[in-house]
Amino acid sequence: MHMKRTRLLLDRHLLDEARRVLGARTYSATVNLALEEITRVRKVRTLASFFGKGLWSGNLSEMRDDRASRRRRKVAKQSILARRSLKRTKARAAEASR
Repeated sequence: MHMKRTRLLLDRHLLDEARRVLGARTYSATVNLALEEITRVRKVRTLASFFGKGLWSGNLSEMRDDRASRRRRKVAKQSILARRSLKRTKARAAEASR
């Protein structure tokens, strides 16, 4: 990592508070951590501006209808399988009683 030496005039109380909050041992580490944190926060904030900007196109109602019809098909299939299983069980019971 390339470091740049600079002289800054900083509020001593603010710097001490930031050092405690960030858990840094030195003032240089405090300033570096603060810069990393503010950069990360600003990047996250800019991500929010992309949400709802046409990333998805479609009809939500149609999607919901399709999901419901898939669910109905699944339930119908389970019902058919259950009836088949019941018929097999009855047939076996009838054979066993002969």
